Formats: sequence, C-alpha cells, structure tokens
Amino acid sequence: MTRKFALFLTLFFAVTLGFSPQTQASNGSNFVVFRANISPMYIMNVSAPIQVLAIPFQSNKPVYATLQIHVKIQGINVNYSYDQIFPIRTGVQQTIYLPAMQQGHYAIVTWAEYKGIKSKIISEDFGVVPAPLPYECYFSNDGSKIHFKSKVLNSTGQIDPNTTFRLEIYLWDGSQQSLVSVYNNVTNLTINVSPNWRTGILIVDVVDQYGWRNGMSINLQAFQFQGYPVEYDYQQAHRYPAAGRSWTWYLGVVIIALILAVIGKRVLGNGGSGEE
Repeated sequence: MTRKFALFLTLFFAVTLGFSPQTQASNGSNFVVFRANISPMYIMNVSAPIQVLAIPFQSNKPVYATLQIHVKIQGINVNYSYDQIFPIRTGVQQTIYLPAMQQGHYAIVTWAEYKGIKSKIISEDFGVVPAPLPYECYFSNDGSKIHFKSKVLNSTGQIDPNTTFRLEIYLWDGSQQSLVSVYNNVTNLTINVSPNWRTGILIVDVVDQYGWRNGMSINLQAFQFQGYPVEYDYQQAHRYPAAGRSWTWYLGVVIIALILAVIGKRVLGNGGSGEE
C-alpha cells in the first residue's frame, strides 16, 4: 500500500466513521455482531451485491428484530461518493445491492447498528472493471486443431476486428507446465496443433483486452476471478491403458466373462436341486 493510498483511507475513515454522540461501539452486555462478504472486484454498470449478516445482543442474548446496515463508498481514483442505510432482519444472511459504478478503484466501509449500538466496522477496497468479452474456444475431437472465435460483433453483425484476444498455449508434461506459443490480436483463428505439442496435456488460456483470463467460465459470486482453460490430453491412452486397446481386447474379456457366467450357473444349479 502506497503512502498516498494509506493517507486517503485514513482521512476517509476519519471523516465517515466517526461515532456520533448517540451511538457507541458496545455497551457491556449489549453489542452487535456483523459480517459482510464484499467482493474484491465488480462489473461496471451492473449492480454490485454484498452479503450481510447481523445479530444484535441485549444482556448477552440475541434479539430478533430489524436493524440498520450503513454503507459508505468513496472513489479512490474516480470521483464518486455514496452513503446509504439498508434495513435487514436479524440473523438472516441477506444480499444488498449497491448501485452500478464506473471503472475504477473504490473504498467501502460498512457496519450494523441497533438502538444506538454500532457493530465493529468493516473496511475494504474493490475494483470495478468492464465485463469479460464473449468468445468460444475448443479443440477438435481428435485434438489436431484449436478453434477460436470472438463473439464480439460490430454494427454490421460481423466479428469486431478492433476487439482482440491473446491465446497462451501451455504444455503440461506430467511434472511441469511450459509456455509453447502465444498468439496476439486474435479474433478468429484455427491452429494446427504441432506434433511436438502432443506429448502431454495442452492448455489454452484466453485473455481478453480487459485482462480477464478465461472469462467465459469465471464465477464472481464464488470469488472465482480466473476461469478454466481449454485442455486436451494427448497421453490419455497411456495414463489409462484400457482406453488405448483395440476392440479385440474387449471382445476377449467379454467372451471369458460369458464362459465363467455359464459355468457358474451350472454349478449353482446342480448344487441347488432337491430330493427326487
């Protein structure tokens, strides 16, 4: 954290978080427990959800009622200020939705309050970024080709040539991963997989111009900000021997199993007969 950023947060917290004469952090056996799940990254121009849970206590006993959640947001490298109070029910995790924000860096402080008793304050920062750009990327069935296509279209319905991606291709040989090739400024591409790459698991990472890596499989609600790459295992037959054997091997196994089943049926049948 830079000195400038640290000073900014100090001033922000000092101004926005001062206790008023009517509120206090706790009062002996009267207090409020508060939790908040704030994502480190949100999508611009889309409502930003945070999960909150609060329980007030009176005489060390939980109270089931309605309390208030205070939320204050200040832009760090953008001009933005937000201050809102949300009523929630005690002891139930709820989602509150913050307004859509522009791209930038923000500081947030939040706390719960019940009858003048304030919980501990939660302070975080987060980034707001453009949404991942859509695309499709996959291997051919035999693994000989990698197909990539941007799904960002221009006003004529064609692939937008100004929206490009980067493809990073890695090879996992069973012990380590190494970068074998990089394709820049890609919009629509078919790659013929080199025989030299077919010696392990080939991995394709797709990076869009906003920095999202494999953005089509991210899950912000699960705090997963990097998606899953596309992969093809060229050594599967060696790792799973049965998968690489011919149909004649399987036919032999089936015949032996049938013979054993017939013999077993006869033995069990003879042993199970009654008196004549």
